[in-house]
Amino acid sequence: MRTGSATKGGPEFVRFFAPLLNTLRELGDSGRPKEVAEKIADTLNLPDEVLNRTNRNGGSRYANQVAWARFYLAKAGLIDTSQRGVWTLTEAGRHSQLDGENAIRIFREVQKTFRGGEAQGTTVLQAAEEAGLPPDERAPDEETFRGEMARVLQSLTPEGFERRVLFQCKKHAKQVSPSYVREFRGSMAARADRGIFLATSTFSAEAKREAAREGTAPIEMVDLDAMISLLTDLGLGVTPRTVFAVDHSFFREYGAPEQK
Repeated sequence: MRTGSATKGGPEFVRFFAPLLNTLRELGDSGRPKEVAEKIADTLNLPDEVLNRTNRNGGSRYANQVAWARFYLAKAGLIDTSQRGVWTLTEAGRHSQLDGENAIRIFREVQKTFRGGEAQGTTVLQAAEEAGLPPDERAPDEETFRGEMARVLQSLTPEGFERRVLFQCKKHAKQVSPSYVREFRGSMAARADRGIFLATSTFSAEAKREAAREGTAPIEMVDLDAMISLLTDLGLGVTPRTVFAVDHSFFREYGAPEQK
């Protein structure tokens, strides 16, 4: 069952096309994926049952759906993703006002552009429905890399994992509930002004709200995906590898035939 699907004739993520463009405009025409997804959720007043849904690798299904909406809008020329980790409206995106009919039209037009035609478009759509990440969201082999990193972190013993971090750390396979956040905040009393909670899983919407509750010491939440990104950025436990791709636009003016 597709909860809350408001756009008939297309997959669930199509309903986020218009909210995504509107949110980027409100953020000054650009934003990072996490802040964009959070603002859309607030604007649409999405229920916890939607925000708490996870995909088969334990990540947020909602965030994944927003990422697929961004992927299709980028293919349609409405969002520029040349700067990794930042979504920016193009000139066309800044002036585009989408209703349900136009959103479906964009989805279908982009589907037709995939190499391999209808069959390839169906394969890409199946990846979205199965909660895989958009092809351009991560570098080649990064999905395998992140999966391996997740397995390594989750295979550590609680003692081995927690002794390497000076903050609250929990080795969890399931979502972290707000009770753990309250317990952590209690241990912080008279000892710290803020805390950082790291977990090898995800945090429920209730846990996130508890961490940001007004009048209490703030707690930064670092889930499994964010932890992998931190380790990657710091170069800890990973080996960097450079991957090159041909920029056909550079050679186009010299008459080099574009590969199909």
